[in-house]
Amino acid sequence: MTGHIQIGRTRLAAAVAFTLSSLCAPSSFAANGFMQSGPTSTIGNVSSGQTALSNSGNPAAIGFDRQRMNQDDAVLGGLYLGGELEYGNIQELFDVYDELANAFGDDGSSGGSGGSGGGNTSGGGLDFGDIDINDPDIAAIIERVNNQATHIGALLALVATEGYANANAAVDLPLIVNADIFGGTLGFNFSYSGSASAVGFMEDIDFEADTARTELEAAFNLQPGDPITTYDLSGGISLTIDPNTNRVSGTFDNDSLLATRAAQATQLGVSYSYPLVFDDSSTLYLGATAKVVRMGLARVATRIGDITNSEDLFNDIRDAKFVNTSRFGLDFGALWVAKNISLGTSITDAFEPSYEFNAIDTSNYSNQNLRALIDDLQTYQQERQVTVEGSLYTEDRTWALSTSYETTAIKDPLGAEHQWFSVSGGWSSNSFWIPSVRVGYHVNQVGSEINMYKLGFTLFHYVDLDLGMSSEKVEIDGTSLPQGASANLGFHYAF
Repeated sequence: MTGHIQIGRTRLAAAVAFTLSSLCAPSSFAANGFMQSGPTSTIGNVSSGQTALSNSGNPAAIGFDRQRMNQDDAVLGGLYLGGELEYGNIQELFDVYDELANAFGDDGSSGGSGGSGGGNTSGGGLDFGDIDINDPDIAAIIERVNNQATHIGALLALVATEGYANANAAVDLPLIVNADIFGGTLGFNFSYSGSASAVGFMEDIDFEADTARTELEAAFNLQPGDPITTYDLSGGISLTIDPNTNRVSGTFDNDSLLATRAAQATQLGVSYSYPLVFDDSSTLYLGATAKVVRMGLARVATRIGDITNSEDLFNDIRDAKFVNTSRFGLDFGALWVAKNISLGTSITDAFEPSYEFNAIDTSNYSNQNLRALIDDLQTYQQERQVTVEGSLYTEDRTWALSTSYETTAIKDPLGAEHQWFSVSGGWSSNSFWIPSVRVGYHVNQVGSEINMYKLGFTLFHYVDLDLGMSSEKVEIDGTSLPQGASANLGFHYAF
């Protein structure tokens, strides 16, 4: 089972520093399907007739955008900056990781010795209680260990299912040339964006009381002169007894680990859109985008038992060496536009390019399933995504109702799943002083299943401001905060 780490209390500052350090590297990444910028962040992946630039990811839309341009302008362009942050619903998870690290770590403590001897015996943070080696209370030992194993297992399950934080940022620079190029429209796009996250890979604790009882009965039957013997109590818990000194020590072995990962990429795309005109009020635009993506991926895996300070994990990924790979990609799209309606579909990353993470040495992990899982995650394949969209307009496009739907679930390089459904509405103002307004609702149908409410404005015809917030709340240091939030600022120009 896997889970994303949640960041709480004053550790939020460390998390922000971690994310910024990833985003400010030589290049950065925006996975297809989870980071939108500009008005698209509010209306969804929709080729809107109410905004100067669609910037929807549908290559066919640039022809639609050019058709709405002032014919005296040579180019139409924009600059959009955006960021998103999403939390899981666990308070003080770093404290949880510190507790797990203490339980799985080997602190070297041991029990007493001599005579009827005994003492408090620990395996890392696991307390076996007071053990009298000559007259042990086996039932009490099993009950104590079972309770602690259950507690630690519950913490692992909580981390796996509820604890995560994802931070994303993006810069987009689209540009459309207002010229007839072989009967169609030519456009360019440069994007620079980044993501960072931490994921826990958990080994289940399968403590079996009957197995432990059998092992303990054998352990306390040792006689002076017998060798030092270690007994496996199940669930990774073991007890070592020296019958000659009555020395007792315990260990808690678990391969649960924290894998911190970051992705960085720059993308340069060239798009072409060709119109097929059916009549004066109906046009089908067909488009394609050829792009070059340079992606850098990095990851660091740390056994929870080896963690000494959970906040240092941010430094580990910040200092990690990125593996940079350049790939060629193709996107395709179609957009049918009539007087009061538009319908479209797009295919991004049609050939599903793959990228490599840095290798991780797994030789010190005894759990074969975890080793195989880490090895399998060395390659990230950017999955193909098919999106459908539709809009209804009033005749003058003053009012609009739009929707978009991603037909398949995909994973980003950090392992998070995305499949967004969006519905939005907008009112377009013809006044320089009165802003245009748009509202949107977005829900991720897989993964975190978060929902986001968005509100956007176009000010003075050229400036776009879009904000988003989740209705769901999380508690961080006793303060109720939205589970997710986003902010986007941009402007478009023409000359």
